[in-house]
Amino acid sequence: MPATQLKILTYNLHHGEGLDKVIDLERIGRLIRESRADIVALQEIDRGCQRTGGVDQFAEYERLSGMRGVFGKSIDYQGGEYGLGVLSRFPARAVESVMLPRREGRERRQLFVTKVALSDADKLLFIDTHLDFDEQNDTDRMKSMDVLDDWLAAQPAETPMLLCGDFNSRPDTPVLERIRRHWSVAGGDAQQLTFPANAPVETIDYICLRPAERWNVVKYEVIEEPVASDHRPVLVEIELA
Repeated sequence: MPATQLKILTYNLHHGEGLDKVIDLERIGRLIRESRADIVALQEIDRGCQRTGGVDQFAEYERLSGMRGVFGKSIDYQGGEYGLGVLSRFPARAVESVMLPRREGRERRQLFVTKVALSDADKLLFIDTHLDFDEQNDTDRMKSMDVLDDWLAAQPAETPMLLCGDFNSRPDTPVLERIRRHWSVAGGDAQQLTFPANAPVETIDYICLRPAERWNVVKYEVIEEPVASDHRPVLVEIELA
């Protein structure tokens, strides 16, 4: 059976506000279209929030990309919702939102799990996440790794999966060490810098795959977009055997 070829994009959108302080969904939509991605993991999306004019940003990203998708609310915010979204050229449905542990006063985070039907025979679980940001403390992120591992243990080992998003963790941190126990990280040792977008100095955005024997990474790149968000997007071309 020939391998299924896919392009996967992950992008933290900073609620559509670029480093020029302009909220411009059109340029983000254009980047998504031009990437020719098949499945897209998006973080930091506003739906009906005051700070972004009450716009349903996820509906706009669907329209601008020409793809359909599912939104996963993380929190209520300024009269609307704020969270994660998955766009897909294939049929996709939300499976569950696994809420992650947090300390008092910290923002609620999640593993947003969708099932994507590549064909009648091939289906994959696609997990979008945005882990807690605390430059001085890995505590919440490491507790989130415990939740991820527990969730993973309940899944069939042979199920193809992708884990994408903003991990707020560099490649040399304990969080990535934990990830690598069960996932292959696209780019491997050749990780490219993703943050901040205008002059990146660290890698904190990733696309991860499992089981390793079913995936082949054909190409890994960080798209050079310095303004549209505070992160740069990560794009991979992969094959599912």
